[in-house]
Amino acid sequence: MGALSRLDAVNRILVASGEFPVSSLTVSGANDVTIAIQMLNEATIMVQMNGTNTNTIYSEVLPDNNGKIYVSDNIIHVDTYGNSADRNVAAQGRNPTYLIDLDNEGTSVFETGTSLFIKTVVQIDFEDLETADQFFACDQAARRYQILTVGDKQSDAVLNEQAMLSRINARSKDVRARDANFMDNSKSYWASIGGRRYWGPR
Repeated sequence: MGALSRLDAVNRILVASGEFPVSSLTVSGANDVTIAIQMLNEATIMVQMNGTNTNTIYSEVLPDNNGKIYVSDNIIHVDTYGNSADRNVAAQGRNPTYLIDLDNEGTSVFETGTSLFIKTVVQIDFEDLETADQFFACDQAARRYQILTVGDKQSDAVLNEQAMLSRINARSKDVRARDANFMDNSKSYWASIGGRRYWGPR
């Protein structure tokens, strides 16, 4: 979806620290490219943790015949909304991942036939992020990479400004995509830059 490839992003990270770009991400052993890829992978997850318009899914789920509710294995966070807003659940396990009921001693067995409205934040690949989120993740990674490998304070100040600008662009993109505004609360909740996010229907 996004305009940047992983190679573009890694080269942006390397160049931000005064290093030469590379023509391939195929490397062996521990080197600058490996570290840049790791920083990008971590930043990609961090940018998605609070939920963006792209990786936030609203759904109604039902327990199976055994009372279990299974969710996607790439889930980062789960919360309830709407008629289930007062329910407290969390995701647990991996392959498969399932919900637990924190209101009922953390059991993984829910009452059969009772639906839940859940909002899941899922992890998606860097290439599938929207362009604004790609730049946000990339510039966050570039700053961390520079501090780790070079440690120049002046460069950090410049990269911090760039990362903040990318963050603003990503937040603005989210606000536009969600049609959030402060004049019509019947449609949405105002999601200010760096402030409260719109968490969907209530």
